[in-house]
Formats: sequence, C-alpha cells, structure tokens
Amino acid sequence: MGRNKLPSNSSELFKRFSRPGSISSYEKELSSAQSVSIPLFMIDDNPFTKHAEIAPEIVERFAESVARKGVFVPLVVRKNTMRYEIVFGRKRYYSARRLKHNDVPCYVIDADDEKALLMLLADIRDQKDSSIVEFAYVFKALSEDYGYSQADLATISHQSRSQVTNTMRLLKLPDSILQQVSRGELSYGHARAVETLDEKNQFLAVSLIHDGNLSVRDTEALAKKLLSNPNALDRPDDEVLKEKFDSEIVIINGKNVVFSFASDKERDAFIERLKKL
Repeated sequence: MGRNKLPSNSSELFKRFSRPGSISSYEKELSSAQSVSIPLFMIDDNPFTKHAEIAPEIVERFAESVARKGVFVPLVVRKNTMRYEIVFGRKRYYSARRLKHNDVPCYVIDADDEKALLMLLADIRDQKDSSIVEFAYVFKALSEDYGYSQADLATISHQSRSQVTNTMRLLKLPDSILQQVSRGELSYGHARAVETLDEKNQFLAVSLIHDGNLSVRDTEALAKKLLSNPNALDRPDDEVLKEKFDSEIVIINGKNVVFSFASDKERDAFIERLKKL
C-alpha cells in the first residue's frame, strides 16, 4: 500500500523531479562538471529497465545521429563497485554499442536506488519516444520498494491514476508478449486488451493480431468474446471453416473472419484456391 507521507529527503527529490523539464535542468547543471570517458564494457544497463527492449528502429535512428556527431550528450551513470550502471541514456548506450565504440562520455553521479528511479521516471516522462514498458517497470519498483502510491506516481509521471494502474497491469503479460510491446511490435492498446485474458488466449490473441492485422477495436471485441467464453474459438462455425480451408480461423463479432497461416507459402496457396471458387 502507498504511504501517506514521503520522508523529507524523498519529498525534496519528489518535488524536484515532478517538475516539467527537470531532467533538462539537471543535465544543464551536470554540464558544468567534467564528463569522463568510460569503456563500454564497464557499463551495465539500468537494472530496473534492462528487460524493456528498445525498438531496433529507435536504436538505428540514434546510431545514425551518433555516427555523424558522436555521443554529443554524455550518459548519466552511477558507480556500482568496480563497474557503472546507466541512470539514463540507454538509447545512446545501445547506439554506441551498435557502432562498436570503445567508450562513451559519462557524468558519474552519486545516487541511491530511489533517487535513480525518480530521475529515470522523469527522464522517461520527458522523452518523445518513451517506452510504456519502461514506465511499468519503474512504477513497480517505486511502488513495491519505496511505497509510492499510484497518486504519487501519477504526479511525477504527469499521468492520471488510471493510466498508472493500466500501465502497471502490463507487467502481468508473459515476457515474450511484453517484449513485443517494448519493441513496438504490439501497441499499448492491443496489449491492454490482451492483458485481460488467460495466458493461453493471450498468445492466441497476439497471433491473431499479427496474422489478421486486427485493429485495437477488433482486439477488444475478441477479448470480450473470450472473457465471456474462454473456449469461444472452438465454435462449430470456426471448425467448419478451418476444415474447409485448412487454416486457423477465428470469427470476431460474427462478421470478421481472420485466417492465420504457418507460412507465406500456405497463405499464397489459400489465395489461389479462393481464385478458383
């Protein structure tokens, strides 16, 4: 459960990083200090968000910029025994790795886990292409490890409490599906609809989303159908069509029929059969 009042030290950090543009201001403060070059092999990903993969196209876009200008803005890291951990700057880190750089410029700061999490949350909040999965992991850590309420998290992330709740629910998804959300292969709206299902139907729904190019509305309709009847996909109509066309088939809302194929070859063969009907 969330605490009613933050400790004084947390309260100051909370106020500071709840402000819009707080990370930009913080980086300006750091720019007066001397950055240091740290070998990439000595830097570890952020322990709280390392399981949230970055979409390959985002890494590629950053890598193109780094290739032209270098790592213009230093990473912010903290010391961890003989190594370093990223506080923020993951995209720059992975872009430098993509380009096989030997080292990157860094600002080394003194920050405990709570401060690092608050800074990270503010940084994710202020990014244009922030990851909803990163949000979820940071929300979870601040909530479980430091007792931040959903109201606290809503304040610092500039979101509503319902948005915080829905974001945290994504962590109930199986890891393989969650990583599709991280990589941008599955939208937040699709993921929210799928999260309501049991695991078996989650995987089935995701497969149908990709194979049938289902919209979020179609996915919500499919989820509603499966919630009312988890075995709804075993309807006789589905089975008749499956046998006739030798394909995985789902009927949504009684009017949308989705065909799924194991390969492009099977799909092309199916299209040829339709042409002959």
